[in-house]
Amino acid sequence: MYRKIFGAIQSMKGGPFKYRLGLTISKVGEVLGNKGLRKKVFSKVHDKLGGHMRLCVSGGAGISPAVVDGFIKLGFTFLQGYGLTETSPILCVNTIENNRIGSVGPALGGITIRIDNPDIEGNGEILAKGPNIMLGYFNNPAATAEVLSDDGWFSTGDYGHIDDDGFIFITGRKKNVIVAKNGKNVYPEEIELVVGQDSYILECMVAGKKTETKGEEIWVIFVPDMEKFIEYAEEHGFSLTTDYLAEYMRKIVRSFNAAHPIYKHIARFIIREDEFPKTTTRKVRRKEVLREAGLEEDISYHV
Repeated sequence: MYRKIFGAIQSMKGGPFKYRLGLTISKVGEVLGNKGLRKKVFSKVHDKLGGHMRLCVSGGAGISPAVVDGFIKLGFTFLQGYGLTETSPILCVNTIENNRIGSVGPALGGITIRIDNPDIEGNGEILAKGPNIMLGYFNNPAATAEVLSDDGWFSTGDYGHIDDDGFIFITGRKKNVIVAKNGKNVYPEEIELVVGQDSYILECMVAGKKTETKGEEIWVIFVPDMEKFIEYAEEHGFSLTTDYLAEYMRKIVRSFNAAHPIYKHIARFIIREDEFPKTTTRKVRRKEVLREAGLEEDISYHV
């Protein structure tokens, strides 16, 4: 939805200029105390979505802070929360009065959240305790013991940190963490949010590939937006080739590597034609994607 909205703004005549002008007017208005001006300035966008949207709430999966910020700039109230089925299901959420972009908010009342074994950056597994935590998995004491301690702490399987004001930030899934040669943790979800921002990338997935000498290498699976690439090629009069796609992805990777420390550098990438398989709730079937890709040498590209 976000890409469609901003794609429409960019493609309309004078759209980029009108958008920047709207942001300036909105910012000045807010300084002068007019908090509802953004919605009026960007009323056409709101009308396209029905005109009566009070707020947007995201919680089913991670979302880029840039997307949240983009909706807020258009005058939408956008809140992010976090929880699991085992936690009934919400643990924390931002509020209209206190919304921190990039965070999933502070813990709800009566719920305690702490970080288990944090690293030097404060990241560790998120543990939760409270009356909302499940009693256990039905007829499965072994699985229950893996995630629920005797004193009631539930292991979420997610990594994150808590800032000084109690706002929680998710960095990734524990089972997806890539361990670099220097022992530092690399969170695939953080890299995906950056390299996946390009409008010509439909989807991407980051994973680790174990090596004998380099620890885990960081690999990316890209799903290009072929409709956009084909349209661009036709407009500019050239034939779209695999080499062109590979070079486009290579530039994205090299740009990322240039802006990040060596232990986070992407070593190789794969180009996938089809969209990632998903569950009925639109969550990517990560294991299936990695199994299909195989991370085989002959279908990947050097950076």
